[in-house]
Amino acid sequence: MISLRALQDNLNLSVPSLAKGERWIGNQNRQNPLTEFDADNGVEIVRIDQPETGEYLLQIAATNLTKNATGQDFALVVSGDLGSPIRGW
Repeated sequence: MISLRALQDNLNLSVPSLAKGERWIGNQNRQNPLTEFDADNGVEIVRIDQPETGEYLLQIAATNLTKNATGQDFALVVSGDLGSPIRGW
């Protein structure tokens, strides 16, 4: 039996804390936490319980792009008591 990956145009999400150097990756809070990026799901979630005040960077990286792809559209939702606007768009 040959196993083939079905997910194309995968996006990986990571959120490093610029102040502390700690980093969260998409879907690491699942029941079976991942130590690397989740290449099997098209939706990724990062939850930071009791985040410290400071700056966080939202990083989205595309992998497994289809041939001749020039980019990948995506949606990003941020919620919580942000205290300041999101910058850098």
